[in-house]
Amino acid sequence: MLFRYRGRRKESQKKTTFTTLDLKKNRFRLCTAITSIAIVFTIAGTVANQFLRVALNQIPGDAMLDNILVPLTLHARQERLRLAMTRDEMLHLQARSEENKLIMVKPLRPNTKMQDPFYIQDLVLLPDELLLIVRLPSAKAKLGHRSLVRCVYSDHLATGVKGIEYLRGRATVRCSQPQAEWSANNVYLLDTSTGRKIKQSIHLSQDPIKWDYLVYESLSTHTDVVLFAKGVNHKQGLNVNSESLRCVFNGTVDTAVTVSNQEVFRCLHPDKLYKSDLIGTKVSLKWRGGLVPSVAYYELPRAYSVSSRGPEVLCACTMVCNVGKFLKEWVMYHSHLGVGQFFLYDNNSEDNLEETVGIDLQKYNVIRRPWPWVKTQEAGFSHCALMARNRCRWMMYTDVDEFMFSSKWSSLLESDTQYRNMIGSKSKPAQIAENALESLVMETHNLHSLAGPIGQISIKCKNFGPSGLKRHPERGVTQGYTCREKNGQRHKSIVLLDALHPSLLNVIHHFQLKEGYITKYMDPSTAVINHYKYQAWSEFKSKFRRRVSAYVVDWKELRNPSSQDRTPGLGNRAVEPPEWENKFCDFNDTELRDFTLRVFSSGSDMLWQL
Repeated sequence: MLFRYRGRRKESQKKTTFTTLDLKKNRFRLCTAITSIAIVFTIAGTVANQFLRVALNQIPGDAMLDNILVPLTLHARQERLRLAMTRDEMLHLQARSEENKLIMVKPLRPNTKMQDPFYIQDLVLLPDELLLIVRLPSAKAKLGHRSLVRCVYSDHLATGVKGIEYLRGRATVRCSQPQAEWSANNVYLLDTSTGRKIKQSIHLSQDPIKWDYLVYESLSTHTDVVLFAKGVNHKQGLNVNSESLRCVFNGTVDTAVTVSNQEVFRCLHPDKLYKSDLIGTKVSLKWRGGLVPSVAYYELPRAYSVSSRGPEVLCACTMVCNVGKFLKEWVMYHSHLGVGQFFLYDNNSEDNLEETVGIDLQKYNVIRRPWPWVKTQEAGFSHCALMARNRCRWMMYTDVDEFMFSSKWSSLLESDTQYRNMIGSKSKPAQIAENALESLVMETHNLHSLAGPIGQISIKCKNFGPSGLKRHPERGVTQGYTCREKNGQRHKSIVLLDALHPSLLNVIHHFQLKEGYITKYMDPSTAVINHYKYQAWSEFKSKFRRRVSAYVVDWKELRNPSSQDRTPGLGNRAVEPPEWENKFCDFNDTELRDFTLRVFSSGSDMLWQL
């Protein structure tokens, strides 16, 4: 015992007394005991906090993350963090707290209300589909095949699934919208292979978010957070001032917006004191006193692998939809010319493009990224530039019906053929023009200009017509379409990624560059793009479905009829005009056809047919 009795004054009184020396000793022992207890509680609290972190990582984010961060007064925050903070950090925290009145800490106990590890996290209403974002228990977890999953709207109303994609622990499921009336509160997924019902999150009570007003993607770099949002900057060239916006994490922590341009918004990272607690929470934009609806989540910067030989000199990025029959030809052709890696932003394909990439194009370094967002081509190209910056030096931005070509490559082929005929060689000239586009880019980059270093190469397009065809040419577009218009239209670009302006502004495949860099417009005698724009009607009519650019009017609308994006002679309906197969044909141009026939033929077939 810490105290001892000295004796009794009276037999009838059971009271204790202490000497002065005993009292001093007891005070020392009491302080020692209190200190020991405090140390034990501190250690226990630290251990409990670590177990809490582990538990939080094992529990699906939205099931409890809404309750993880709570506002406390400055005094409470200081008491919890004072031992771990320096004086400067405390002063910084005090200044932020006095400004915002709220600061973030974790509660002592998380919300223990659990739900199924598979659950619907968000609903987005697309023009003709309902997009369900499903939280998965792990990155390896999968739903059943799309043919086995049903979108259930009520006990008597269900539709099929048009596509399922996976990305960073979530699945996006595209459901056909029923013709009958339906309520978002009743929507769930039924996996008929297992009988599993995937229901909405216990925290999801809002109506579906409309596709034209939302924050739809987030990408973190080492210096900032880049958000992609629709509905804030409505018109091309008219952007909301960044100072009138704030990035908001988990609905509570906000940071400054440094860039507002088109659908790209760049923000500062949250303060390091609570950055780790915000990982996996929603991030949005504060505008006009409210939050823009969001399906984007805050993540730390990702490290992407780079080959041992370093970044690729030349890569290609494009947005695609149902291009499986064209893709092999485009990839194999440009790979031969020196494109080392391909980035495909898949905008809701339904033609098994994933299998084409995974099986037929394994050796061509093709990366397919699901991109379900409607009319966001410019944002997709900006996203691609950020994703590839450490993996590529130059990026080619073209569509899969556009093929880079130089007449000089045909001359090389003819010279080689004459030499082979002279020496009697019958070997195939497969090495001619190999890496020729990569060499052309580097030669152009190394040109000296008084105006500044070259950061972008712009190449003119030649537009080819149906060339008498009524269906897709089996041997490929380069073999089938040989008749084109006299005058070209538009340019496409190859961009030095380090030269891009921080706004990532791009229009029709061209980017704004940092101050000091210039764009080199390539002479058509050096290089052109064969654009197989007006194909057989069976293929061309798909363009009426929807234009991919955020600022280009869909052809089915009556607005802006004089746009260069529209096709001369067509109205706003996908009705084949008379003699379509003979239109857009001023003269025959067979240079690229002859070149590909010599380099890529294999017997009676082309290599992309095998």
